[in-house]
Amino acid sequence: MGNTDERLAKDLPGESGARASEEDRKKLEALDLWTSKKLTKLHRHYLSTFKPTLEVHFGHSQVLLCYHGSPTSNTDVILPTMSSEELTHRLEGYKANVFVGGHTHAPMVRRFLNSYVINPGSIGLPVQIESSGRSRNPSMTEYAIVTSLNDKQSIEMVSVPYSLSELRKAVWNSGMPNPEWWLSDWY
Repeated sequence: MGNTDERLAKDLPGESGARASEEDRKKLEALDLWTSKKLTKLHRHYLSTFKPTLEVHFGHSQVLLCYHGSPTSNTDVILPTMSSEELTHRLEGYKANVFVGGHTHAPMVRRFLNSYVINPGSIGLPVQIESSGRSRNPSMTEYAIVTSLNDKQSIEMVSVPYSLSELRKAVWNSGMPNPEWWLSDWY
């Protein structure tokens, strides 16, 4: 269960972004309200069935552990530059051959002790940070394929481009507030 899944399931106020301008925060709040009004009780119930972690067993005693931010919090951030000490703290109490998280929406593969820690990126909202610090959204979907053979894992990171014009058309036809603003970071 991601932080947005949890927020929508429980009908909690949106996260307006700590570094966002006042104007952008208002646009995010309008988008959150629009999204919340689109959901029915059935949608919220479905979202509430999502689990904080998912453990998949494969191979001989091989474990893949999925979570959003970290195994203990869907808002934790795990970055490739994180110190081994910090990463140990985030994964403390959990054992897996492959740890799979998200939250940052940015792809990552990191070897950690006898495990891999990966973030496949994002299916619907990929993020690339430019050297200036600006976030951009490429028109692609990202995922990972994890394979285990003879108790050895291989990880394939996949990015598949899709039509930016089709995305623009879908956003404009959706009725969402401030579509031009939301689309301004997509390329």
